[in-house]
Amino acid sequence: TCSSGTTIRTIDSTGDVGVYKSLALTTAGFPVISYHDVTNRDLKLAVCAEATCSSGTTIRTIDSTGDVGWYTSVALTTAGFPVISYFDNTNRDLKLAVCTDTICSSGATIRTIDSTGNVGQYTSLVLTTAEFPVISYLDNDNGDLKLAVCADTTCSSGTTIRIIDSADFVGQFTSLALTAAGFPVISYYDSTNTDLKVAVCADATCSSGTTIRTIDSTGNVGEYTSLALTTGGFPVISYYNQSIGVLKLAVCADATCL
Repeated sequence: TCSSGTTIRTIDSTGDVGVYKSLALTTAGFPVISYHDVTNRDLKLAVCAEATCSSGTTIRTIDSTGDVGWYTSVALTTAGFPVISYFDNTNRDLKLAVCTDTICSSGATIRTIDSTGNVGQYTSLVLTTAEFPVISYLDNDNGDLKLAVCADTTCSSGTTIRIIDSADFVGQFTSLALTAAGFPVISYYDSTNTDLKVAVCADATCSSGTTIRTIDSTGNVGEYTSLALTTGGFPVISYYNQSIGVLKLAVCADATCL
């Protein structure tokens, strides 16, 4: 409950760093953080050597080609290798970096996942049980919520790209989780109607039967969403109510928030 003894660390202070951060923990409980280096316009990664990052933290530049590393989302494989989705602001593309070891010492496989127009903002990344990346994100040109489902661990081929919601301008502030069956569930902001929405897919690639719900429409609500699923697969979403400046929570009573 953070009642006492909270440890505060400065992880990286070289320039203007730390925007668009995302955090994951290793099985030993050591923090791994992806983030944007504003000064150098790079994607960076910090891998702590113990639970409070007291010493031995490894800082890596993962991608430095152009202005990259916006809207990062990091996940770890079972071996503890970081996988990061992010936005390439120079080319307006969705990109993915897959590290080949726990601290990315020997580099990472960099992929452009979607390059159709201005795409890839507000990424949220989850790995399937087979460790294939699944990424939700915004198509800024069309105002659509999109999903990329990779067919292998590095998205080398066969990636499925879906438009999940194209009603009005939707898809900012995405947060993604997978059900026990591997079906994507995504919370996001509908900026046209200023509502909180959720999309619940009926299969692993959202090929058909996706349920779209408006969860909260009272005022300007739904920015900065964060989604988790209960053991029963029911969505729980935290989000911001801009109208009155408060933190809100939505707890669904079933898997599709009916």
